[in-house]
Amino acid sequence: MIMLKGYKENVVREDDVLTLIDAIMDNYATNTITSPLYNSNINGLNRPLKYKLTDEFIDIGDKKLYRIEALKDFASIKKGDKGGFVESEYNLSQNDNCWVYRNARVKGDAKVFGDAQVYGNASIFGKAKVFGNAQVFGDAKVCEAAEVYGDTMVLGNTMVYGKAKVFGKARVNGDAKVFGDAQVYGNAKVNGNAEISGNA
Repeated sequence: MIMLKGYKENVVREDDVLTLIDAIMDNYATNTITSPLYNSNINGLNRPLKYKLTDEFIDIGDKKLYRIEALKDFASIKKGDKGGFVESEYNLSQNDNCWVYRNARVKGDAKVFGDAQVYGNASIFGKAKVFGNAQVFGDAKVCEAAEVYGDTMVLGNTMVYGKAKVFGKARVNGDAKVFGDAQVYGNAKVNGNAEISGNA
């Protein structure tokens, strides 16, 4: 026998537990569990999911990216709002107010979390991380092991890649490239056709 909190007799059969597990997997995206063993939300410790992956997708190379849809109101997002595209839920945190908008894309092992915003035609991929209050938009790309965080804005046709870090209140725009082990921080501004591979 297996003990399960919430069941009226507090004891269930192994087959019943397997039924419960199937219910969790089948209803993971909507966070709604229907089972005679438990009548409450289970996924996320009773915390509702922020978004789900829809059936709409695009193919990028050998990757399939799915459009996201909000499951609740948060920040300026309303329940039912459609967002951009992610490869999996790993790419966009279910916590805080981070969001991927419109045609923006996040794939691979890249991660957007905190209150970060990615929109326009921006792409985040590789093992890149965008977090804090960072904003990445336009046709900007953040990839490889780069990190963009703080109150940073990365926009235009910029590329941040390698092990570069952009943080603080830095601004990177135009056709600028920040790469290698470069760190752009504080109130630094990188624009035009500038290429930064050291510190700024």
